[in-house]
Amino acid sequence: MTQQIDHIKSFYDELLRTRLLSFVNATPGFVHNISNPLTIISTRAQLLQLKMPQNADFEKMVKQSKTIELMLNNLFYISHNILDEELKLLNINELLKNELTFLLTDSFFKQNVKKNYQLHPNLPKTKGVYFHISMVFFCIMQLQLFLMREAIEKKVSIRTSEKDNNIIIDITGTGEQLSKEETSQIFSKSINLKTEDIKPKQQLINNLTKSCQMTPGKNIILTIESNPDQTHYQIVTPIIHE
Repeated sequence: MTQQIDHIKSFYDELLRTRLLSFVNATPGFVHNISNPLTIISTRAQLLQLKMPQNADFEKMVKQSKTIELMLNNLFYISHNILDEELKLLNINELLKNELTFLLTDSFFKQNVKKNYQLHPNLPKTKGVYFHISMVFFCIMQLQLFLMREAIEKKVSIRTSEKDNNIIIDITGTGEQLSKEETSQIFSKSINLKTEDIKPKQQLINNLTKSCQMTPGKNIILTIESNPDQTHYQIVTPIIHE
């Protein structure tokens, strides 16, 4: 009986992944279908704003249309790139901006976390796999948001820089400290599956460990320093032009 239940569960997981993948693949078409009528509405609102500038409602409509357009562009960017496992020229700042914009769908991140971004204005592009870099960043942010849930001061800072032909992404967040055992697990790339009912924190650590495990060679190097006040993550990836 147990074997049959496990078999059904594996089918369910496989079919769910297939269904979710179909949603991701359909997103660009979904965005396109919404963008066309939105453009018409936005253009009409701008014309009415010019004809009746005294009416503040039209100005609000134009601003809201632009906000929706930005959200749709972000959704298109993420869905278009998330499945891309090819080696391509990447703009790391653009990648981070879009990932952070997408994170605003998390109400806790949007409303409760103080954000400080310092992205190097002349950061060179580098060849890499979007999925690899974005997934390591995503898993770090998910873990860090969990660690800062109960913090009195909820702050996160993200900075990019260039040094010794490397692109460096520094992420610092307040909140609960990661233990030496937990950081050791991430660096050793060992998945902790001691219990069937994995606690949320351990699952997030496992996810970060997996994301580091899938990056080939030394293309992405992660270091973590955690103390009672804050945790600092540093992602280093080489600048590759050819």
